[in-house]
Amino acid sequence: MKARSNKRNLCFCFMAMVACLLPYVATGQVKAKRMLTEADYSLWSNFSLKGISDNGKWANYSVSHPDADTLFVHQLNGKKRYAYPKGSDGAFAGDYFVCKGKDSTVHFLKPGKGIRKTYKGAKEYAVTKHHFIVQEFKGGKGRLCLYTDEGQPVHIFENATSFSLNADMNLLAFSEKIEGGEQLFYVEIAQPAKKILIAEAKSASYGRLTWNEHGTSLYAMEYRA
Repeated sequence: MKARSNKRNLCFCFMAMVACLLPYVATGQVKAKRMLTEADYSLWSNFSLKGISDNGKWANYSVSHPDADTLFVHQLNGKKRYAYPKGSDGAFAGDYFVCKGKDSTVHFLKPGKGIRKTYKGAKEYAVTKHHFIVQEFKGGKGRLCLYTDEGQPVHIFENATSFSLNADMNLLAFSEKIEGGEQLFYVEIAQPAKKILIAEAKSASYGRLTWNEHGTSLYAMEYRA
């Protein structure tokens, strides 16, 4: 009887010790939570799909952070990927891609052939299926540069200040500075050397060039000092 009593006492003491230790074990296993701070926000990012190439082989998406955005062009059935830190306004046309970059640049990419070009001093751009236009400012002067879908220059319009493509993307209107004013022209993309004069403004400039929905009429604001 005495032996059984000792066993009961020993078992009771052991169970009591385990019960006392459990709160400490549980406390050690749970990590203390902390409040999020503003510094933690930079650890998160936001993914946004921007577009798919005409041939369905490439995707353009952005990854956004509080400090900067990065544009990516990714091969859908492969591992190739091109990155453009602080890139914006990306667009596919045909089988090439164009976007704005940091420090007044425009980037050209033909991903299927790995052709990459960067144009500096660029302000705006526009694309067609087989050509793209970049508005550049160099040496205090503006100009429009027409490129092929391989990134090769076709024609340069010197002293150009503003431009607009029609809806069919086959006509390009633009204004050029002349002494004492500006002139307004349009050209066919297929024949860029043949400029057709629309109007001329003395002591004035043109802006907000806008084609109608059919691409047959052009509207322009005339600004006088």
